[in-house]
Amino acid sequence: MAPENVQQQNTSERTLLEGVIYYISILFKYKWLIIGITGVTTILVVAFSIITLALPPEKSPLPNRYEARATLIVQESETTGLDSVVASLGLALPGGAEGGYGSLEYGQLAVMVLNSRIILDPLVKEFEIIERYGITENIRTVSRNAILNRAEFDYSRNTGVLTISYESIDPAYSSDMVNRMVELLNDWFLTRGGTTKQKQKELLENKLTEVSTEIADLENEIQDFQRRYGVLTVEELAATQSAVLSDLRAQLVLKEMEIKNYTQFSRIEDPELLRLQSERDNIQELVEQNEGRFGGLDLPSLSLDFARMRMALDIQTRIFESLSEQYEITKLTLESEPVFQILELAEAPDEKTSPSRSKICMVATIVAFIAGVFLAFVLHSINQLRSDPSKLRRIKGRVE
Repeated sequence: MAPENVQQQNTSERTLLEGVIYYISILFKYKWLIIGITGVTTILVVAFSIITLALPPEKSPLPNRYEARATLIVQESETTGLDSVVASLGLALPGGAEGGYGSLEYGQLAVMVLNSRIILDPLVKEFEIIERYGITENIRTVSRNAILNRAEFDYSRNTGVLTISYESIDPAYSSDMVNRMVELLNDWFLTRGGTTKQKQKELLENKLTEVSTEIADLENEIQDFQRRYGVLTVEELAATQSAVLSDLRAQLVLKEMEIKNYTQFSRIEDPELLRLQSERDNIQELVEQNEGRFGGLDLPSLSLDFARMRMALDIQTRIFESLSEQYEITKLTLESEPVFQILELAEAPDEKTSPSRSKICMVATIVAFIAGVFLAFVLHSINQLRSDPSKLRRIKGRVE
């Protein structure tokens, strides 16, 4: 190495060392200022932390906060049904996902429901959020946000795990809030048609009610027909008609023969002959009445009408039996395959999650030390400017 380069390197090292010593000397000169600022800040922050810990949580400016957590395992979503559920409820995918709802899963739907007023409004009412936080303006929006700001819903698509958490200064309150969220979410999936099978169950219930009404109407129609004609079937009506008329006509023939035989022995109108003639007239009247009653009936048409009613009743009965079987199978499927399983309900935490007062004290101490060092350099610069007026004049000249 050339002597000039060696000399230049030694000069650079001396200049760097002199600069370090210069700045250290400045810090040493203002050491009590730096120590004082750092020490006072540390004492104040520690005292503040102790006070916030001693005060009741409701009055403390920095209370202990406790986070309760529930873990759910969400089953894989079915290929159809979720898009219609979301569309019917007017919900939107988080972040404005494009391409419709084809990729929506039960976990994503659960997070959307938890963030909607379907869940938030009952929570606001049950936990008296408005009174608890003294909300007076924009009550609905502010009260819902009061819950959402302290809640967190995390769904892991890879594992299918949905985590619901809530942070509060009251451990029991936070666990109650989380568990109530789980209950409301479960109720929504069971009662509001959160799954395709649930929608199918509702459709089957409606159809069963409709078919039951039709069966009842047909049964009433058949009963009216039976009461009107006093028979169970049209065949029985025809047989009854024939039997009654045949019997009356036979009685009429016998009565005519009896009168004819009696007149052969008696030529006068005696009481016995009058009685026989009266009985014959009565039988004749009955024959005419029955002929008038059944003669106006169109038995083929009645037979067709009755057969139509019986066939319609038979069809509706078979439909009802088939729907009943499907309905019972669907109910069993719903009970055996819930949308999510509760792996762990929330419990009242016994360890705070925030704040970390030790970290606050450390950060405050470091910031105070840096502020003290900065202030020391500022004061040193000011003292130099005061001791050398020429530097001050040069600076003013550059500014002008």
